[in-house]
Amino acid sequence: MSAPNSVAEVVDVISECIERNNIEKAVAVFNSLDPPKAMDVVIRLDSHVRRKIFAASNLDNLVEVLARLPDEIVYEIAAVKGVDDVVKLLVKLPVDEIADVLYKLPSKTRLDILKLLPPELSSEVGKIMKFSPESVGGIMTTQVPVFEGDVAVSEAIDIYMQKSRLGLYDKHNYIYVIDKNRKLIGYIDLKTLLTKPRSAKLADCAEKVRVHVDPFSDREEAAKIAIAYDLAEVPVVDIDGRFLGIVTLDDLLDVVVSEHTEDLLKYGGILEAIRGSYITTSPLKLALKRAPM
Repeated sequence: MSAPNSVAEVVDVISECIERNNIEKAVAVFNSLDPPKAMDVVIRLDSHVRRKIFAASNLDNLVEVLARLPDEIVYEIAAVKGVDDVVKLLVKLPVDEIADVLYKLPSKTRLDILKLLPPELSSEVGKIMKFSPESVGGIMTTQVPVFEGDVAVSEAIDIYMQKSRLGLYDKHNYIYVIDKNRKLIGYIDLKTLLTKPRSAKLADCAEKVRVHVDPFSDREEAAKIAIAYDLAEVPVVDIDGRFLGIVTLDDLLDVVVSEHTEDLLKYGGILEAIRGSYITTSPLKLALKRAPM
């Protein structure tokens, strides 16, 4: 028999294998799926089938889409795999996506996972989780290069290269320059930094920030700002102007897409629409099962 192609065919094959207790084949079919298709499949599988797949698979193909899965499915993964295995999946994700996943879990499970994460990573996730998932702070990236203004270009480059090799930075386009009170002075494009005299101070090289957002701002408003100012990323500062992190254009575009998706789903008559990057569960599952593939 040829390999199943459509999502509906994959769902049928996996479900049939599970009913026949052929777990090995079901897992092999599931593990062959790329992340977007794996997500579509698990959404459509019945819960008892899903749980058997989760128990027998390493779920590597769900890591990339973990933060986009419905709450009930993330909870099932945590319930079936246990917090130790969930931590192994989460450490492969950016800090903001780890926070997105944890928001979907009960508070006790969330705290257990935070305790098991590496201390530095747990601290960064905790900073983000102070904010609502609908806010800028909820998708903010905090692991970006930040230097005080009196640091020399040569020293900044050395530190930047060392931390980059260690994988200590999330996606970013600029380094940010702050004063001793952590107030934002400006930013420097990475390519521009390499052209500056090595003895120059970063404060003298930094460009003034044209616009910034606070962590409590609505994500869609931040997306509009990024588009209006043609920015790859927008710095996030608190009420006193202290630098907290950034929101990237990629993350903000996800917000715009999800907002348009919500409008389309409402227009199409689905009772509970996609909200942000979250996918609703029962009503949407019923609609998806009836939808042509």
